Amino acid sequence: VPVVKVLKAFIEAELPVLFGVRSTGYGIGGSGGAEWQPLPYLGLFLAVGGRHIFNFLDSLVTDRLMFSLGVRLWIP
Repeated sequence: VPVVKVLKAFIEAELPVLFGVRSTGYGIGGSGGAEWQPLPYLGLFLAVGGRHIFNFLDSLVTDRLMFSLGVRLWIP
């Protein structure tokens, strides 16, 4: 969703699958953030989200808080 000409906000949903030695875990997750696009082909983004894994025997931690920072290259 455009906020101003070079700044966009976004929301993402995910269905993660983790492959481990003893099991395969399935879960749900989501994140939201903003992307600054100073050039038509370049975007810098920051996202904050969470993830819950229902059944993964390789880890005792089932909930995760995630921060993502990155660069997107847009191909016209």
